[in-house]
Amino acid sequence: MINNYKISFQSLFLVILFLSIYGCSSSEDKRLLPSAKGANGEVIVVMDDKLWNEDLGKSVKAALEYPVLGVLKKEPSFTIRHIKPFDFKGLLKEHKNLVVVTTFDLESPGNLLLQESFTGSSVEKIKSDNDIFYKVDRDVYAKGQIAIQLFSNKRKTLTNKIDDNASLIRKILDKEEMERHFMAFNDRLADPEFSKKLFDKHSFSFALLKGYQTVMDTTDFLWLRHPEAKVDKNLFFARRSYESESQFALSNVLSWRDELGKNYLFDPDDKTKYVITEMLEPPAEKEVSFQNKYAKEIRGIWKIKNAFTGGSFVSYIFVDTDTQTLYYIEGFVNAPGKDKREIIRELSAILNTFQVLD
Repeated sequence: MINNYKISFQSLFLVILFLSIYGCSSSEDKRLLPSAKGANGEVIVVMDDKLWNEDLGKSVKAALEYPVLGVLKKEPSFTIRHIKPFDFKGLLKEHKNLVVVTTFDLESPGNLLLQESFTGSSVEKIKSDNDIFYKVDRDVYAKGQIAIQLFSNKRKTLTNKIDDNASLIRKILDKEEMERHFMAFNDRLADPEFSKKLFDKHSFSFALLKGYQTVMDTTDFLWLRHPEAKVDKNLFFARRSYESESQFALSNVLSWRDELGKNYLFDPDDKTKYVITEMLEPPAEKEVSFQNKYAKEIRGIWKIKNAFTGGSFVSYIFVDTDTQTLYYIEGFVNAPGKDKREIIRELSAILNTFQVLD
């Protein structure tokens, strides 16, 4: 299982259909486009009012507002702004994330306006093939923009497609948000000398950003902290010998995590207070590809034993097959009263830059 797992985010786009829905722009035209705007995690949904208020609209909302895992206070995966087709103009067209929804069984003015972007041949193909229901474009109206078109011949068909592929739609948008973080990291990197010293010692690298300070640094464990008044962000990296696939079992991962908390993530003034996993809200796990390696992503709640502090965490566990080393890397945050979605999204992006060095 470990050696053969080669699925990556990029494979999601092998199924993208090249229909002539949006007008093509030359490279020169795209260089003249304005930069995309909008808050992180926000999505503009362009959709006729009638469709929005029916089951189709409810399915779109359910797909995009799926609850974020690993947070105590309920938060949606994305914040939606519904825009009527005739209101979709000006700065709204320059938003970072667009989702445009239409079907061909409603002849309302707004829905007909959206249908104008389809060629006759693409309409016929959509009507004859129910498997064709989405298309992804970039830089349609602005640089750094993603536009997802959701469409079908009938409302019921598209509703079912969205229900069945909700996680895929979120993954496409999640990947885009992560890519934007990667781009932003370039201007936020820590002092190269400080980074090199850490990377040379541990034989791995990642996007180490300004403001992170070393708390604990041993042979097989590194803890970095970015303390602020209202948001305390943390990263830690641990490794041990890989022995068997049983080490990927969630119970074993959490046991190791709690062991690391007791040994390293403690209050220096009172070692009876240390990081543990909150099991009243059990962590969620899923199989992912991490640097083309089989991995598990885990999201959950942490707390301090014998204290009343806690927050959210995201982590990855995977094997470097060249050295048969098992890595556990995590980002966790303490931000009382603040939404955690975008903080965890940033920490996840940092972790996804991790690379074992030769």
